[in-house]
Amino acid sequence: MTPTTPPGWAEQPNYVPPGPPAPRKGRWLIPALVFAVALAGGGLFLALRIANEREEASQAGPAMVIPTMTSAAAPSPTPVAETISVMGYVLLLDDNAKWKDGQPCSGDGGFQDMRAGADVVVKDASGATVALGALLDGKGFKRDSGAVACQFSFPPLDVASDSAFFEVSVSHRDGVRYSRADLADAGILSLTLGSD
Repeated sequence: MTPTTPPGWAEQPNYVPPGPPAPRKGRWLIPALVFAVALAGGGLFLALRIANEREEASQAGPAMVIPTMTSAAAPSPTPVAETISVMGYVLLLDDNAKWKDGQPCSGDGGFQDMRAGADVVVKDASGATVALGALLDGKGFKRDSGAVACQFSFPPLDVASDSAFFEVSVSHRDGVRYSRADLADAGILSLTLGSD
């Protein structure tokens, strides 16, 4: 397509007919400048924000420490002591008593504490009570010698302690000491109080 000259223009002394449009130079220059300004502004904003946060943190005092959970190995369970079942009887001997074989009986005189309901206490080596029970009703028991004693039984007591030694006592009386093995092997304890 050839450019047309408007009427009257050709007579102009310095007229040059228009040619094809000149290529635009620097089309990329404006977007590049806009991008560079935006990048510099963003960097400046970020730098100012970091400086402001640092200043606020220094005025706030020491940083708060937040504990974190770590996955540590679970502690191994504490071994539980094997439970020992302790049961038995107390044989009360008293020459002055008039007990009859197979008949209800209880202590008399200096043995008044020996009766149904009296405490049966098992303590470990440290003196801590590890089992507590009570005597059942007494019953006259004819011994090989012919004398009649008053026999009290006590029901099974569960002793759950890993102590090496135990002491079994009745009422306020002194206890009898047993090793762990002896107590476990005994099955039925036989405690004797008094003499004939």
